[in-house]
Formats: sequence, C-alpha cells, structure tokens
Amino acid sequence: MIHTLAERMAKYISKNTSATSKESAKINYGLEIILGAVVKSCLLLITSYFLGVFNLMLIVLLTASSFRILTGGAHFSTYYRCLLAGIVVYNGLGHLTGVIVNSFNAVFVIPVISIIAVTGLVITYQYAPADAVIKPLKDSNKRMLIKELALAFLIIWYSTMMLIVYPMIVNLFWKKILVGSTLGIAWQVFTITPLGFKLFRYIDDIFNKKLF
Repeated sequence: MIHTLAERMAKYISKNTSATSKESAKINYGLEIILGAVVKSCLLLITSYFLGVFNLMLIVLLTASSFRILTGGAHFSTYYRCLLAGIVVYNGLGHLTGVIVNSFNAVFVIPVISIIAVTGLVITYQYAPADAVIKPLKDSNKRMLIKELALAFLIIWYSTMMLIVYPMIVNLFWKKILVGSTLGIAWQVFTITPLGFKLFRYIDDIFNKKLF
C-alpha cells in the first residue's frame, strides 16, 4: 500500500516538474521512506494511547530512535515486519517502564545505569555503525566519525541521567524519564550486537516460513 501510494505520488510530482527517470526514482524512494515513517509513528502513538503507555512509550522511542540514527542496527526484511516489531517492542518497553517505576528501588539506580552506559560504550565502540544489509557504509572516515558521535551521545546521555538521579528519587516525572530512557538505550545497544542481528534473522526466518 505504501509502496503504491509513494509510486503514484512520485509519478504525479515527476510529471509536474519534468523530472528525469532517475530523479523520479529518487523521489519515489524518498516518499516511501517518509510515508513509512509517518504511518509507523502514527500507529505507535495510537496503540500506545489505547494501551495506556503513551508517555512512557514516547520516552523509550525518542531515546532509542535518536541513538539508532548514529548506530544503525538490526532490522527485518520487510516494512510490515518492522512495523509490527516496533509496535510490540516499544509498547512493551513502555509497559515495562511503568512496572519498574512502580517498584522502584533508588539503591540500584546509579549502578544499573552505569553498567548499561559502560556496556553501551564498549559495544558501540566495537560494532557501531552497524551496517545495513542493503547499503553498508564503506567509507572508513565516515564510519569513524559516526562512531565518535555515537560514543559522544552515550556520554552525554549518561551525564544527563546522573543529573536527574536525585530529583527523580522524589519526583515521578523524572523516574519515568530515567527508566524509559535507560530501557531505550539498552534496547538499541542490543540491536547492534551480533546476538541482536541473529535474533532478528531468526524471527525473519519464522515469518518467511509463514509467508508473512
């Protein structure tokens, strides 16, 4: 559906701008990405609202998505599988955020976040940016720049979390941000590991057998 809609829009735009076939293909590709992102975002927001985890899911999503821009990560072979996985994972992590917040123990805050941050730095240094199957990044200079930006992102994230540790102990709002953001980082770090890629491929194979 999205592919067809993007194709029709691209043809209309190309016709009215006298674009070449190559330019039309680029327009089609760009529109497909934009439409896909819009649909995915809308469905995530709608489902999280009805599941009662809207704010929590949004915290997880914004953190993980921002980090994913720099790190890349595992993904499924079709858009609809990615869409379904996104709805399940991010709403699931949003729900988990609420569970953790409600049974919060401040004693473990700094150790847990520190472990996730250090682990994230090591994994990011080793694997980021995680190559996409279709279009791997071969330029070594660009890879190093993106890796450094990803590492800087993690350092800034960790510093920010440490700044809100004490306010969050007595403030529910800060608790939600800290827990949700930490889960978002942990999930995204997992998706750039070999284990993360293996899990995605395994699930993809199951879908292939079911012809979905």
